[in-house]
Amino acid sequence: YVRNGYEIGFKLLSDFGSYGKAKVKSMIEDRFKDSLKDGFFQDESKIVYSEKSMKGLGVVLPKALGSIAYLDTIVVGNGFTKKGLGTDLMQAILNENGKLFWRSRIDRQANAWYFEIADGHQKYEGVDGKKYNAFWIGLEVDQVKNAMDYLVKRPSNFH
Repeated sequence: YVRNGYEIGFKLLSDFGSYGKAKVKSMIEDRFKDSLKDGFFQDESKIVYSEKSMKGLGVVLPKALGSIAYLDTIVVGNGFTKKGLGTDLMQAILNENGKLFWRSRIDRQANAWYFEIADGHQKYEGVDGKKYNAFWIGLEVDQVKNAMDYLVKRPSNFH
C-alpha cells in the first residue's frame, strides 16, 4: 500500500527475528512510555503492519473473533504524528481484514482520531481495572457484543 509516500507491508510476528522483535518492542514502549508484558510476543499468529522504515506499525490478531481482527496496538513514531502515517496503517489493516475492533485507554491522545474514524465506540472497565474506550469498524450489533466480551476479559499489554 502506498499513499502519502508511506509504503506499508505486513508479515507474521513469527517471521521477525529477535532483532526485529526488539525493534517492535522498543518502538511500542517508547511511544507509550510503558514496558510491555513478556507475553506480548508469545502469540506469533499476530501480524505486524509496518511502514518500510519502521516509522510506524500496527499489531493485529487477524482472527481474534473468527473472521474479525483485533488491533492490538498501533504506533506512529515521534515526528510522524498527524502526517497521514496512522491513516495509512489503519487503511492497510482494514484492506486486509475488513472488520476491526480495538481499545484505547481513556487518557490516550489518539482517542480523538479514533472517535473520528470508528463506526462506534463504548467505554468500559477492563479486567485489569483500567478504563478504556472500545472502538470498531464494520461490526454488526451482535459482533459488537462479542467484541466487548473479548475486550473486557483482555488484560493490558503493559505492566
